[in-house]
Order: sequence, then structure tokens, then C-alpha cells
Amino acid sequence: GSHGGAWRKRITDLDGSEDEKDFPWWVLDCVLNNRLPPRENTKCSFFLQPYEGATIQISTQGKLSAPRILRIHKVINYVVEKLVLDKSADVIPGDGTFAPGVAGGPLQHSAVGDGTLRSGLRPWQRLKPSIEILCNNQVLSPDMSLATVRAYIWKKPDDLVLNYRLQQSR
Repeated sequence: GSHGGAWRKRITDLDGSEDEKDFPWWVLDCVLNNRLPPRENTKCSFFLQPYEGATIQISTQGKLSAPRILRIHKVINYVVEKLVLDKSADVIPGDGTFAPGVAGGPLQHSAVGDGTLRSGLRPWQRLKPSIEILCNNQVLSPDMSLATVRAYIWKKPDDLVLNYRLQQSR
């Protein structure tokens, strides 16, 4: 009923003898006041900033918004794509690591160790493993969702703050 727990009843099960206390508050609000229940917010607002002391920067438009179910690996893709598009990266070495400032030329597609160009991979897909996303100084698993990060790592009512940096060698 209206005091916790799931409530489910078919309209055909109602016989007219029910009291207001037999219905959830949202049903009464809808029927008596003609108001629909508020939609659950499916979006998550967050800021994406370089980690303190990070050597890379991307241009973002301040606050970002994405579905709460968005995984961190998609945020990594976003950062890497922005790095490539912003031309912040000078060279992508053949080993797939990210090396800003090396050989001061424009972004180049480099050859894999054997000298052949890896086919089918965009430049940022080779970069992906070298970027990590953090929240509250904790490195996030690429499989975590924004909702999970917000609930278990951020733990604050205000907008989520995510940081990015080059992956630290372990």
C-alpha cells in the first residue's frame, strides 16, 4: 500500500470498497489531483577535468550530461576522441601509449612494431588503455556506470566531478 513495499493490483480486482489507505500516494495524486508522478531523472550531470598535475588537457563545455547508465569506458573514449580532435597529442607511438609533446609535429598515424599500420582501429582506440578516469582520487573501473560512481564513490548530492589523466605505470 502507501506505506512501503511494492504495490500491484489489477483494475479488475477493485470492487469499490477500497479505502484511500489501500492505494499508493502516486495513484491518489494522479486520480484525485490529475498529476502524473515525476519521472525519475535518467540523466547524470558531471564535470570532466584534468587530474591535478596532469600533462594533458581537453576542451569541454563545462558541465556534461549523460544517461546514468553510461559506462566509464565511454567517458574514456570521449576524452581520447577529444585529445585527437583537439590535436593535443603530437604523436601516437607504435606501442599504443600516449606521448604528448614528442616530435613536435601534427598528429600522425604510426606503424605497429612490425612497421605495418594496424587496420580497422581509429587512432584513439589505440590510445584508450593509456587514459584513466578518477573520482575522489580513486581510479574507476571502465565497467562502472555513472550511477554507480555517484552512489558509491562520489557520495555527494552535488554534480559529479570526474578527472582524467594518463595511466600511471604500476
